[in-house]
Amino acid sequence: MTRSTLARVLCLAIVLPALALGGAALAQTGPIKIGVLGPFKLTPGRDIQEASKLAVEEINAAGGVLGRKLELVFAETEQSPEKGKTAVERLLFVDKVDAIIGEHRSEVALAVQPIIAENKKIFLSTGTASPLLSDNVLKDYDKYKYYFRTFLNSNQMAEHMIKQLGEMMTV
Repeated sequence: MTRSTLARVLCLAIVLPALALGGAALAQTGPIKIGVLGPFKLTPGRDIQEASKLAVEEINAAGGVLGRKLELVFAETEQSPEKGKTAVERLLFVDKVDAIIGEHRSEVALAVQPIIAENKKIFLSTGTASPLLSDNVLKDYDKYKYYFRTFLNSNQMAEHMIKQLGEMMTV
């Protein structure tokens, strides 16, 4: 995924949770705080970080969301489920973010998904491939209905690759 594509995806990822706040967002003042998870010392994390900054700059330059500016709060996961949990707890309880986006490691996303869901915050993962994340939504929708993804899961990717390979072989 190119950085410009990631920036567009993150732009939507940032706006949609903010819009999901609906009336609550209209009634509040100050910025809408979006937590961004990722391994920022590594290329995938830096891409998430840079793309989210670019997206927020564009959104804020256009007037924000519902008249409110967006503010990003970054939390390093180092690709570790335990560090991811600590990062999410800081975002939720110290930084008091309105939504969380990011993370590319399925193991980290699986570790933090229940914490975010229990606190009824939107969680939009930006590169995780595990089908288990979506399976959680299917198994317990009331709890996990706050989870969204911008990326196909590994089963979907495999299905598309097999189809494409089949088409290539018949040419």
